[in-house]
Order: sequence, then structure tokens, then C-alpha cells
Amino acid sequence: MAVAPASSGSGSVIAEVEMNAGADQGAATVRATVVQASTVFYDTPATLDKAEKLIAEAAGYGSQLVLFPEVFVGGYPHGSTYGLIVGNRTAKGKEDFRKYHAAAIDVPGQEVSRLAAIAGKYKVFLVIGVVEREGYTLYNTVLSFDPLGKYLGKHRKLMPTALERVFWGFGDGSTIPVYDTPLGKIGSAICWENRMPLLRMAMYAKGIEIYCAPTVDCMPSWQASMTHIALEGGCFVLSAVPFTRRKDYPPPPEYTFGGLEEEPSPESVICSGGSVIISPSGTVLAGPNYEGEALLTADLDLGEIPRAKFDFDVVGHYSRPEVLSLVVKTDPKHAVSFTSATDKNSAGKSDDTRLEASGAFFLLSFAPVPTGNTVTGSQTTQPHHRSHHPDPVIYSPRARPLSHRRVELKQVAFGRSVAAKTLSASGRAVATSIPMALVTSGSGVGPVIAEVEMNAGSDPSTTTVRATVVQASTVFYDTPATLDKAERLIAEAAGHGAQLVVFPEAFVGGYPRGSTFGFGISISIMNPKDKGKEAFRRYHASAIDVPEKPTGPEVTRLAAMAGKYKVFLVMGVIEREGYTLYCSVLFFDPLGRYLGKHRKLMPTALERIIWGFGDGSTIPVYDTPLGKIGALICWENKMPLLRTALYGKGIEIYCAPTADSRPVWQASMTHIALEGGCFYEFAGLDEEPSPDTVVCPGGSVIISPSGQVLAGPNYEGEALITADLDLGEIVRAKFDFDVVGHYARPEVLSLVVNDQPQLPVSFTSAAEKTPATKSDNNTKPY
Repeated sequence: MAVAPASSGSGSVIAEVEMNAGADQGAATVRATVVQASTVFYDTPATLDKAEKLIAEAAGYGSQLVLFPEVFVGGYPHGSTYGLIVGNRTAKGKEDFRKYHAAAIDVPGQEVSRLAAIAGKYKVFLVIGVVEREGYTLYNTVLSFDPLGKYLGKHRKLMPTALERVFWGFGDGSTIPVYDTPLGKIGSAICWENRMPLLRMAMYAKGIEIYCAPTVDCMPSWQASMTHIALEGGCFVLSAVPFTRRKDYPPPPEYTFGGLEEEPSPESVICSGGSVIISPSGTVLAGPNYEGEALLTADLDLGEIPRAKFDFDVVGHYSRPEVLSLVVKTDPKHAVSFTSATDKNSAGKSDDTRLEASGAFFLLSFAPVPTGNTVTGSQTTQPHHRSHHPDPVIYSPRARPLSHRRVELKQVAFGRSVAAKTLSASGRAVATSIPMALVTSGSGVGPVIAEVEMNAGSDPSTTTVRATVVQASTVFYDTPATLDKAERLIAEAAGHGAQLVVFPEAFVGGYPRGSTFGFGISISIMNPKDKGKEAFRRYHASAIDVPEKPTGPEVTRLAAMAGKYKVFLVMGVIEREGYTLYCSVLFFDPLGRYLGKHRKLMPTALERIIWGFGDGSTIPVYDTPLGKIGALICWENKMPLLRTALYGKGIEIYCAPTADSRPVWQASMTHIALEGGCFYEFAGLDEEPSPDTVVCPGGSVIISPSGQVLAGPNYEGEALITADLDLGEIVRAKFDFDVVGHYARPEVLSLVVNDQPQLPVSFTSAAEKTPATKSDNNTKPY
């Protein structure tokens, strides 16, 4: 490919992008290379020599953008503990840090000048990870350089991971740059801060088009996160991962690997790579490579970006700023500030070449399809015991009753807690063909579920939850028949011991796949055909009312099913309120009670013609004996701020009913399980307009907080997909990454959720308030 020329002249070729600034660029092609290579540990000059050789080789292939891994200059100290145990540090550990500190670089400094010269010599935009030294504190930093040989600025890792927090400092909001270049708008996030949805949202708001993700995460699950970010941001994602062997580090005893029973051999692989380039559609353009050191190169068609944004623009037509708004504090945070500018020392100065600019859980995702087979996965999980209801239903993963154990439950509401009792269950998983024994607790009255307040609740005791996602089709235009079918499927799932049953998006009422409702290219937007209006009348008639009191007949019947089969039921419906329809999810408890609903906040594309928009008053997470359960619908699962609101409520079992059956959906589901540290359940639809044509092939799946697929995805037909969720996995995942806890930076990135109902008409007299304007009082606001 020909090199895209930069603008001529003596001025800077790059300018940092301000929030929401800049016009859309015309389609062009950019050749990009990600470098997969090891550092020369403790030898910075040799590392710079190696970097230059690799940049020269990439430039020889016509590369215009070259990305290096996380902390390529300075190195990632794999295996080092720095002599740390709680309450003590060793002399050798301190000496190890001295050597690491000596290998770091000052920014600015002579190494930065050399890197700038290399970028200018080979005419490339260079993005490289370094260990930055400021005084005696080190930072994990990415530096950016333009093809004119100019240093542009840096990004400091906002939140180091785990033991990294001992030897690296924390970045702030003043170093989250996105640079507007002739190649596109380019920015970076480092390793696991790529899982911080608010940080990504800040970069999306700056219009990032080429998203660089240097990392040392070589796990296969990293690929799912990279694919999800490409889809979520509508951008190209480049991830550079080092490939290192034991021989790339100093020999023992100078450098030792902690936590291993024996010293690795010189050829042992320490970090296996996995560098990759992914397009905005989720297509892998190059990699992942796990074979050795390599240069991975691809041509980026920037025209793919507007094509992707047509479907989903996370900071544009798919945002809801009146409900969810992000505040980014971009001022530098200084340990010491002086009133006199002349007394300000270098440690307090910001980088003057930089322009300032603005969950662990289980995931259940399901889609509709056709048949009656059962697909089973196994995994043990712990429900969160914080409901004050004394009669939860828990099934043993073994075919025998479990012993009772009294535990304290907390129902959290504005900081209050009440004692209660329930059961804890654990054990190995069994196939769902074996009947499961029903275990009941003491009798009593009172609600089984209480909605979770923001950031409330204590850590639950480990237990196991059996969950089923239903992959089946609606009986279109026949709501009574759809409810009959739902009951048969719930009965079957309950027979396999399911405690939680999740149905697809719009299962009751149906997803009108293929219908335009009279709107189309050849039809005026203001004049839909009469046939389309009649189609909408029939669709409206198939929807269900979800009134405040009393509940509608369909809601009453669904509640009765949940009570009859003793399951927590999550059901997608088309809700009718007057003459407007909403895509909603309804929640029911095992006592047969309707708990509340979530309305889809942002319908997708033509859905916006037939469905209304939800608001912040229906984003519930319910605290149940099984865990904290909530749901988002289809592509609103790609909205980082909306997901963060659920993480803030402590969601543990994340339900994602959808009609998206594409294989790329699985990457988003895996990423969300990792990001939120929760179980993810996805249920998908399969609707057949003719006996031989599959319209939606399914893809339902259950994923653990570690990103492990517990059951599915299934593309074979209608199915019940079942797995045992070990809720203890949530705590283990949160140890590494808690997106609203130890991995949050609220002083830099803070989310504001407007959870008040948005009513078109308000009356001063309560007596005049019509049912159509009443909010669902079974659903509590945050």
C-alpha cells in the first residue's frame, strides 16, 4: 500500500483531539504494524537498539504506524515479588527495585530524544510502552511520536494491577490523550485498564479511530476483550504483546521467579504473545500470533469506521446523556502545589507537549432457536445470600438433599441491613438428565427479593446456582400460545433443577425480524405504507400490558409460572403502554411475585421506529438468595456507562437477552464477564419464517467471571442451556479486577446516573395522574 502523505510545512503534524472535537475523515488506508518482541532486561541502550531494528524492518514493509508492547523500554518484571510479604520487605527485593529504577527512563530525557529521532528517521507514527522514572517513583507509560521526529506526549497507566501497585505510581486524567493525525485519531490504554469502561468512554468521546492496547496479557481471553472494544468503540484495535523466554531475563540468582516450585529453563516461555489487529466489525486482520517474536502488519480501511458507526455509535446516536453522563477530571494531580510559580518543582509539572482534554460476575446470554434438546455445562457458583426472604429454593448439584446451614443475609437499602436466614449449597456438577433434589428452608413470609442499592451489600457465602437460558422461538402474533410454550420450557428447566431461568429478548410479543413496518428506501419516512401500519397494529395487539396495580393477565400468568415451578424468572417481552411499545425484561421470584422491569434504554436502528426509549428509573439489580441479578437487552450491552451502572449495583449474574446470533457476539459476552467479574447468561432467538430457513440460529451461552464458557454457544436448534454457577468465582475474579472498587478512579472518572422517571406529562394533583404516566412502583430507584 502507498504511504499516506502527511501535510507539509514546519508545524506539528499532530494535534491532540479535544472531547467530541474534529470532523470525520475521508476514507483512507493506513498500514499498521504491532511489534511482538522481548525487552533486553536491565539494558535500556540495548533495548533501544533492538527497537530501532524492528522499526526499520516495519518501515521497510511500508508501515506508517508502529506499536510496541507495554513497558517495552524498561521491561515487565514477570515473576518478581520484590521481596514483598505483608509487613516486611527483603534487602534483595529493594536491590531488585534499584536495578529496575535504573533501567527506567526520564520523560523528557535522552532516551525520549532518541526515540523521537528514530520515528523521524523512518517516517512512522510510533507508540511505545516505557517504564517512566519521575524522581524515585516509576510509572507504566506509553509515549507517542510523529513522523517528523517530534515527541507528542504520554499516557500513564491510570490503575496498575495487583502487585504492580507496589512498584508503579498511578496516572491521572491529565494524560488520556487522543491525537488527531493524518492517519486517524490515535490513542492508547494499557493492559487491564482496557477493562475500565469509563476510561474507554472518555477515549470514544475524543473520537478515537485507531485504539492501541499494549499489554503483557497473553491469555486467550484477551482476544475477546479486544474484539469487544473494536465493536463497542467502532474503531480499529491494535494490541501488542511481548514474546519472552526465561533467557530474556538475567540468570539466577540475579533474577528469580517467585511462586514457582523450580526455576524455569532458559527456553521456557514466560509470555507467549497473542498480538492482534482487529477491525471495527470485529474481523481479525492480523494475528493472534503465539509462535515467537514477530511483526504483525495489516492495512486499515478507515472507511470501515463510519460503516460501523451507522449501526452503533456509543457516544452519538446510541448514547443517552440525559440518563448516563460521564465526568472526566483532566487536571493534573500533584502531591505538592506551590503558590509561587517559580517554586514549582519538576515533579509537579505537567507534560507541556500534551494538550489537556477532557464487573466480577456470571454472564448469561441467550438467543431464540428451534427443537427440544438440552445442552448442559457444569460449574459451581455461590449465590449471594442477602435477601431477607426466609424461603429460597436451592437445588443440590448432587441428586440428594443438602444439609442446612444458617448464614446471615443482608438486605441493603440506603445503608440499612436486616438479618435473615437461607441455605448454602455446594458440590460437584452433574448432568441435567439426573433429577435434582429440592431443598427448602424454613417457612415464613415477606418478599424474597429486594433491589440492590448502588454499591451496597456485603460479600456472599460461596454456594452453587443452577441456571438455564432458553433458546427458543416465539409463536409470532399468538401471545397465549407463546405463554403456553414458555410454561412447558420452564417446567422442563425446573425438572433439571434450574433455579434461574432466562428467556430471550422480546420472547413474549416477538422480535419482528425482517419487517420494515412500511418504512424503506423507496418509501417516504413521513408516509409509511398502509400495510406497515396494519403490521404494527397486529404487533401492538400481541404485546402485553405491564400496569402498576393490578398486574395484567399475562404478567399474572408469568408470576404464577415462576411460583409454580419455584424459579427466579427473567423474561423478555414487548410491553404495551397505551399506544407505545417498549422492549422490556420482567423479573419474577420463586414465590410467584412480579418484581419489576427493565426497559431497553436505546433501541437499535429501525427498532427506534417501533419501540419507545427507556429511562434511568428501570435499571434494576435484584438482591436474591441466588445472587444479585439484573439484565440489559441486546446492543445496549455495548453501552459502557449503562454496564457500569449495573456494576455499581454489584451485579453478579448478568442476563443479556438478545436477538443477535452472530458469532462475534460471543466476544462481547466474554469481555463483559471479565470486565464486570460476573456470570453472564445470553439467551437468543430462532424464528423460522419457513420450515427450511433459519432466521436466527441461536448462540445462547453461559460464561463465568474468568471468561470460561460453561455452556454453549449452541447453534443447533431450540435448547435449554444449563450450567452450575460457583459464586465463589466472583470473589476470586474481583481479587484481580474490581471495576467499581479497587480498579476504579472516581476522582478522575465518575458516572452520574439520572434514575428519575422521565414523564411527558406531570400533574400537580396526584389524583389526576393517569396510569400511563405512573412508574412501576414494584421497581425501586437506586
